[in-house]
Amino acid sequence: GEDHIGLIATDWVRHATTDLTNGVNMTAVMYLGEDSRSLVAATSGIVRKRQPTRFLDVCAGSGVQGIMAALHSSHVERLVFADVNLRAKRFVQFNLLLNGLQGDFLLGSIGDLALSGPFDMVTGNPPYWPLPPSRDGRELLFQTGGISGERVTELIVEKTSALLSSDGVMV
Repeated sequence: GEDHIGLIATDWVRHATTDLTNGVNMTAVMYLGEDSRSLVAATSGIVRKRQPTRFLDVCAGSGVQGIMAALHSSHVERLVFADVNLRAKRFVQFNLLLNGLQGDFLLGSIGDLALSGPFDMVTGNPPYWPLPPSRDGRELLFQTGGISGERVTELIVEKTSALLSSDGVMV
């Protein structure tokens, strides 16, 4: 629809620890850094030009990518978010309400989720720092991209490319 500024709540923490409360991951959600803002700008431009209606935001965190894409679309038919972090789910639900949007949230690893398309746009800001797994399992999920830094990105491309519509785009 019309251009308007979205409101996004998220954690403001650059260094935190993982919270595995009762085995449930409640790690801090990625703060809005320069990479998040740059991706929002690029995605918003693509949405204005292509006007997709079905969105999937993987490694959703606060939901900033999917929410901002949806706010720049003239019509939202489907809005889906996916993340492994229960805290991310809570932020996405709050941010959807804050922006007057509705969407679905899938909790789990992108490799394990039963996703069904098609989607006109897949967005995501996956972890990309090359870090080996921590010995105690207390790693920040928004940072850990595996030893090469590309593990999560590769999985996203592998899992979601088949879910794109014929003119769909992955950002």
